[in-house]
Amino acid sequence: MILTCLHQQVWRYHALCLKVVLTSLMLLSSMACEKTQPHALLTIEDPLKVAGGHLKFAIGDYLNELETVDLSAEFPVTLTMVAEVTGERILWVEARGENGEILARGITTINFKRKKPETKNIELYAVCKSDGSSDGKACLNVESPYDVRVCHG
Repeated sequence: MILTCLHQQVWRYHALCLKVVLTSLMLLSSMACEKTQPHALLTIEDPLKVAGGHLKFAIGDYLNELETVDLSAEFPVTLTMVAEVTGERILWVEARGENGEILARGITTINFKRKKPETKNIELYAVCKSDGSSDGKACLNVESPYDVRVCHG
């Protein structure tokens, strides 16, 4: 009788330890399996060589709220873009010179996903001047529709 009672207590102890271990493993695995942030791959190209000696990029959803990224790399430049939420959005990219002047600009729509990120290429064009001229270079209009045009002034 005493032996049976002792055996049951040992068994209960092992069962309790197993529950603690399984609960700990479940907690650890849930922390390790956090969802990855939505991301996308963006390749910036300068086929017309309008960005010249750029020193940094400005990137963002809105033209008047771009975030500056310092890079010193040859074109094409590939960046992994991370977002807080999934979904498609417009993305502006500017190549800027040493004094912050805008050398070239591009725009695209890109879809941020948690799995299998979208890969997009964006081409940079000259910046259309306020009078609509661009010295005969292909330039990007900053008013909707965001089209590329050749302006002569």
